[in-house]
Amino acid sequence: MKKFVNISLIVAGILFVTGAVILIICRIFAGSMHGVLTDTVSSQLHTTMGSIPLYSWSGIHNRHFNQHYPTHSGTFTDDSAALGSDITELCIDLNYTNFTLAPSQDDYFHISSEGIGKYQYYTEDSVFYINGFHDRSANTSRLILEVPDIRFSCVDVNFGAGTAALSSLKGDSIMLDIGAGQLTLNEIDCDYICADVGAGSVSIDNGKTLNADFDIGMGKLVYKGFIDSDLTADVGMGNITLQIADTQDAHNYDLEGAMGAITLGQKTYGGMAFETEIDNDADSTYSLECGMGNIDVSFQDTDKSEN
Repeated sequence: MKKFVNISLIVAGILFVTGAVILIICRIFAGSMHGVLTDTVSSQLHTTMGSIPLYSWSGIHNRHFNQHYPTHSGTFTDDSAALGSDITELCIDLNYTNFTLAPSQDDYFHISSEGIGKYQYYTEDSVFYINGFHDRSANTSRLILEVPDIRFSCVDVNFGAGTAALSSLKGDSIMLDIGAGQLTLNEIDCDYICADVGAGSVSIDNGKTLNADFDIGMGKLVYKGFIDSDLTADVGMGNITLQIADTQDAHNYDLEGAMGAITLGQKTYGGMAFETEIDNDADSTYSLECGMGNIDVSFQDTDKSEN
């Protein structure tokens, strides 16, 4: 992170607090006008944009269903949604739902749902897609996907809000884009994992990866497991906690921060605009950068063959 970006982040943090106070005041006085303004804006948007679905007004991501495939709602089950041998990639794009991904007991993808939210699933070019947008007031909306024991070339997860629990994922790469949701993963095995977290949270347990890239805004990330090669961890105003199953001297370190703190093992580095390099003559490097947040890295040497 460049010095200019660090300084800008500090200023942004101050402006954020000021903006939050103004937002609260505005919400108090704007309540009575909500219905009128909503109807007016909706009418203008409909006139300007026609029938284009405007899911982005209710969620973090812009939700467009594929018009070539059906959508589902309510209680629904499909025990042969796709054959595992036909699938090489998995793409999940959900918002305002409770989602669970679990191992399948056979060679098929199974999917089931309940609640008032809408979703769809389909296969194109060996990619299994599941898209969903649920009513944010319907906390009972639930979606369950069971996946066969296969290794994907890529797993791409976009999750706006709600809760998601994923387990036993294998892939060459695992890509996570989390808005304000809460995502937990247990037992992942990949060559590369990337997590981009806004105001939400990600918790990864029993992780095995060669390389990792974590970018956290105001949210938090907890990772427990192996990162055998290179790591890039960048946090703005949030927190990153890493419990690495390795020795501390197995990696080199490049530390940089603006106003935050980085704890590496038993030592904490902090202050205004600090930079520290630690060369252990290792084959991998952990690059850790923080703005106004915190990064905490601890180590526990563990035999990988036992995990």
